[in-house]
Amino acid sequence: EMVWIADDEVTGKEVSVHFIPNEVALDPQLIADLRSEIRKAKQLIHPNILRVIDLIEEPDWTGMVMDTFTGESLTRMLQEQPGGFFDSDAAIRWLQPLLDTLKEVHAIGVVHGDVTPMDMILEPSGHLFMCDFGISRLVTDALRRVDAAGENAAYSPAEVLDGAAPTVVDDVYALSATVYNLVTGKTPFESEDIEAEKIGRAHV
Repeated sequence: EMVWIADDEVTGKEVSVHFIPNEVALDPQLIADLRSEIRKAKQLIHPNILRVIDLIEEPDWTGMVMDTFTGESLTRMLQEQPGGFFDSDAAIRWLQPLLDTLKEVHAIGVVHGDVTPMDMILEPSGHLFMCDFGISRLVTDALRRVDAAGENAAYSPAEVLDGAAPTVVDDVYALSATVYNLVTGKTPFESEDIEAEKIGRAHV
């Protein structure tokens, strides 16, 4: 994902611009779905969630505007860890805020739909943000159609990979897979075709 830091000329604040893949931006139905998800995400204000501000659609690019951040995704940080995994104590410290955040948004009927370490930003202060509620799933599904997002399949239950709408239970499953990844450096499924393996097991 390409991200730019920009100045909002209206508010005078720095924002981050997350560019939307062409597989979504050039598909009329998908971009309509994205607009809908962003309208909902703009209403989601929580101290542990990176706030969505707007969607910008230009002739040559489409970008989602969010609050800026100075940290890195847990995916990026995981790649930099000695041995390729985090100390379990660190993962446990992050787990409770993540559970609390999901519990609170689930209580108002919001599902993330695609919880992965990429959707978690750790600030230098130690504060952990979640991002892309509802939006990450849409982009992931679009990329799966062109076989470009297979890595995210490791965090999704078979039912979601088979086309079912994500639920609260699926967010919990994905969070569990995320924690497993953080403390082992591996994903729960690591075959060459994770999606086919999961769906095949679910249908047995």
